[in-house]
Amino acid sequence: MDLAVILSAFQEHHLSEGLVSTVCIRRKKLLESAINAISRATFCWTHSPLIEFVGEDAGDMGGPQREFFRLLMIEVQTSLGIFKGKAGHVFLSYDQAALDQRKYFKGGNLIAWSIAHGGPCIKALDPSLFQLMCGQEPTLEHFDWHVLPDPDLQSKVKKILQCKTAGDLTALQQDLGDWIAECGVPGIFSATVEDIPKIYAYVVKHYIFLR
Repeated sequence: MDLAVILSAFQEHHLSEGLVSTVCIRRKKLLESAINAISRATFCWTHSPLIEFVGEDAGDMGGPQREFFRLLMIEVQTSLGIFKGKAGHVFLSYDQAALDQRKYFKGGNLIAWSIAHGGPCIKALDPSLFQLMCGQEPTLEHFDWHVLPDPDLQSKVKKILQCKTAGDLTALQQDLGDWIAECGVPGIFSATVEDIPKIYAYVVKHYIFLR
């Protein structure tokens, strides 16, 4: 099924037609206002949000709602602390404090709220990460390490990819062997040069998805 058809069917079966809930938003604290709104006991996901920007006198004929969700997705992507990377190659951050504060859960709620009511998503997850999240297996042997947001990680995976000879492999094992093993690839110490593409793919999968 086409994605637009799936979303349309979801809206038809789950949203409360004709019912609205007023949501007051402060532009300077847009993300905080949105989180406060969805955290209230009276909040209803299925009601269409009637967005009122505090201090602005404008009727919501769809314009403020579209603007709100557009700005909200920018805030979720750049300010919530659960994503990192450039648009088109966004990855989940690894932050235990953010996990304790349920920021990942809140971010998911905000994204779902936007999509359910016709708004945008974040722009946008790395294609390989998205495939992994959907249960598919992308060809990570050809993953572009340049899109990784951490320079130190870039340097390490680049060294794996550049391993072409037995001498290179010995140097790699001595330099990064323990680190690669901690990425879930203990076979690095018994590997051959022919195994390097798969080891590279395993390390990439560990950092963009499994951890």
